[in-house]
Amino acid sequence: MHANYFDGKQGQALAVTVHLEADGIRLEAENQDSTSLTFKTVQLRIGELFQRAPMFVYMNDGSHCEVQDAETKNALQQHLNYQPSVVERWQSHWWLALLAVFILLAALYGAYVKGAPFLAEKMVPLIPDKADVMLGNLAMDALDQTYFKPSRLIDVLSDEVQSVLSRVSPEHPRLPFKLHMRHSKTIGANAFALPSGDVVVTDDMYVLMLNPDRQLDEHGKKLLAAVLAHEIAHVELRHTMRNLAETSLMTVVVNSLIGDFSTVLTTASGTVLNAKYSREKEAEADRYAIALLKEKGVSPIYFALALERLQRSHGVKKTDEDVGWFSEATLDYLSSHPNIQERIQSARAAAKDFKEEPGLK
Repeated sequence: MHANYFDGKQGQALAVTVHLEADGIRLEAENQDSTSLTFKTVQLRIGELFQRAPMFVYMNDGSHCEVQDAETKNALQQHLNYQPSVVERWQSHWWLALLAVFILLAALYGAYVKGAPFLAEKMVPLIPDKADVMLGNLAMDALDQTYFKPSRLIDVLSDEVQSVLSRVSPEHPRLPFKLHMRHSKTIGANAFALPSGDVVVTDDMYVLMLNPDRQLDEHGKKLLAAVLAHEIAHVELRHTMRNLAETSLMTVVVNSLIGDFSTVLTTASGTVLNAKYSREKEAEADRYAIALLKEKGVSPIYFALALERLQRSHGVKKTDEDVGWFSEATLDYLSSHPNIQERIQSARAAAKDFKEEPGLK
């Protein structure tokens, strides 16, 4: 009987003849070499068998044999008293294999929905803020190279937006917020904040907040404050880093099953530029934004009005499910939001018992 022997030290195979003996097997080299190796039965283990695949016989010294011939496979199985494992026996029944696949998918779904977010929430506080800064800087550079052009607005108008951002920012922010005005034909009227605290406002967003006289009056400032408060919330709550942690955890779990960890290396950059916040995170950001607006003396009604204005700007129907500062038709990679009508209703409800103070504090 013939086999290929690998000594575990080099990749080259040695063609051998397999001799069955009472207490094991003996391997003899088929070339001019006088190599002869003897292994006791207790030193041998047959790997899991697959149809049409080679049989692997593992030795306790780290070497192994590969057997292709069907007759040799059968002879070795009988001689070494091979007993298939429970998993192998299950695999021979299609319905058990299908059940196993279903259980695995259910477990992965449970890990994705509950397990990963729970672990990520525990992990993120242990990650230093400089990691957020690094990711934000990388994302800002990538966006400037692809989607954005320098702002076409004069500096005075940029200063107006900076003033609103400064006044609506938390008293003690986790990271300092920095304004970036940008022009883009792709994303239209939008604003967003990167994990580093870099806040991007497009020219079209600024124009959308203006009154009929093309001025950013107090009403427009409050609308803009509502938009910025929501994006500030994502930074303060570290939603992007939590997304990254969740994605990384799931990548490790899935790739540990398929044996490929190469995609783990690209997780970070992909998460920042492809961040789709869950409905739970978006609702959490909305609650934070509404509380922040109240703290600054701005009625949550402006949050609802800002959503409605952006909704009209992007031509979104009231029945659309996933709408936020970013239109799915134009920029699908930065945000995914709960039902916009539910968000508007929640903001209006929060405004009912709030007595607005004049201006921003």
